[in-house]
Amino acid sequence: MQPVSMNHRGYPSRHAKTVSLPRKWHSERHRRCFESAWQALNEKPGAIVALLGPRGHGKTVLAGILADRWSRQNGSALWQYSVLGLLLDEEKHRIRHKLPDRPIDDARSQPLLILDEIQGRMHSDWEDQTYGALVAGRSDELRPTIVVGCIDSQQIIDYSHAVASRMQDVGLIVECNWGDLRALGGLA
Repeated sequence: MQPVSMNHRGYPSRHAKTVSLPRKWHSERHRRCFESAWQALNEKPGAIVALLGPRGHGKTVLAGILADRWSRQNGSALWQYSVLGLLLDEEKHRIRHKLPDRPIDDARSQPLLILDEIQGRMHSDWEDQTYGALVAGRSDELRPTIVVGCIDSQQIIDYSHAVASRMQDVGLIVECNWGDLRALGGLA
């Protein structure tokens, strides 16, 4: 069997070397959070997994590790990383200028999608509807989504009731409220 060639479209280069299981977790809690998120991605078709907590706590790295493992297990070399605010801005720009190829359609079609910095959007009705339709549509099509944000579990409900409701049915919220991994030197 040939090794899978990974396409980490858009994933931050500063995290690229961490997109594999660490040799050692910093704590048992890190390992348990990974295993819970991994179980949700595997056992719930169209899962929506939220990784929430303060900056520097390894949410984006954990999302990349989950995406890499999911891709390898499912034989899909593609997954996409997008910062939600930038994705929405590009979509608005392309609509405004009547350009083809909608970024939201592309994101919706990816085998696995990571939406990072979900707290960074402007909260217009259009953004709320577009974000909700993207995540719910992916779930309906049985495509897993990992949302990452510097918010807590109550705030994710405020960000989108539609997404939070769907997450309760086919997802999981992981609170990454352990110590700052940057201070600890990252994942080993």
